[in-house]
Amino acid sequence: MNLGIKKYDWVDALRGYAILMVMMVHTGQLFAGSSFHLTGLTYLGDLGVPLFFITSCFTLFN
Repeated sequence: MNLGIKKYDWVDALRGYAILMVMMVHTGQLFAGSSFHLTGLTYLGDLGVPLFFITSCFTLFN
């Protein structure tokens, strides 16, 4: 029974990446101050929250 709802696999993949990025930030807080490169890499995960919201908005308005 197809109601005309489109499901995009790439949106689910982006949501998964966003969740992993948020987890990366939280685990990176354990290593704060240990290495400049490690800290800088883990704080890039802050972009996971906006990415998750954007992909969720896309699915709501689609």
